[in-house]
Amino acid sequence: MTKTKGSFKFITIGTPISPQQKKGSVRNKLKNGINEISIEKGKTTPGSNRNCIHGDRAQIDRNMENYLKGIVIILLSGFVKASSNPSANITYVFPDNTCGLPVSTRHTNASQLFIFKYEGREIPEDCQTVGLHSSDASLNHYVLCVTAASFIDPNCSVTVQFTFSNNVMEFNCNTTENETFCTNQESELKVKTMTDVGYKNAKFTIFIQNELSTKHSDSLVTDMGVVAGIAIGCTLGVLIIALVCYMYIRGRNSSRAAYHSAKS
Repeated sequence: MTKTKGSFKFITIGTPISPQQKKGSVRNKLKNGINEISIEKGKTTPGSNRNCIHGDRAQIDRNMENYLKGIVIILLSGFVKASSNPSANITYVFPDNTCGLPVSTRHTNASQLFIFKYEGREIPEDCQTVGLHSSDASLNHYVLCVTAASFIDPNCSVTVQFTFSNNVMEFNCNTTENETFCTNQESELKVKTMTDVGYKNAKFTIFIQNELSTKHSDSLVTDMGVVAGIAIGCTLGVLIIALVCYMYIRGRNSSRAAYHSAKS
């Protein structure tokens, strides 16, 4: 379309634009420019804020899930370790770790082996005696059986004295290898090592084992190991159930959030 006014000629191409449309176009350009600037500066739009909220919630869910899994793994590893190795061997070396021991005797465990050693050293008086008691946390009855694994004393300068229930037994240079005796049931056993001139050439290794003599029919109810196992098992069961329920609820909430997001 061509219009002539004086010596000037105006040419209009397409549909004329009204002033309102011009304002709207300018407003949209400004809005788009602001959005572009905010994105460049690292700011988020309302839609991206919603995504951040969902992202934070998902991260919290993952952290909680990992936390619960960690607790279950720790309890399981502790339970397996306690089951596979209920009690380690205990070694006493005169006089390295036998000085100043408590007067009360040490309660033994059915699976424990006590090893007593001596390697030609002077033993002060307060390092000569170690006490044991042939019992554990159950109603079973035990005896302590003592075995001379080796006893070398060319100068006959070392004597190991065992006292229990008004009985006294001794190991000395006349003791043969693997010589064994056992105490009475539920007895306290005192192990005392005494030295004389020429002790530097002497050494011995003695094993003391707690052995079952009478099994109580109701011992499983009172045995501390069984009680501990039941407690750990119940705790693990509760944690596993809680973890499953938490994952189920989280899955439902995620599905609902996805549904509402798609709907909006």
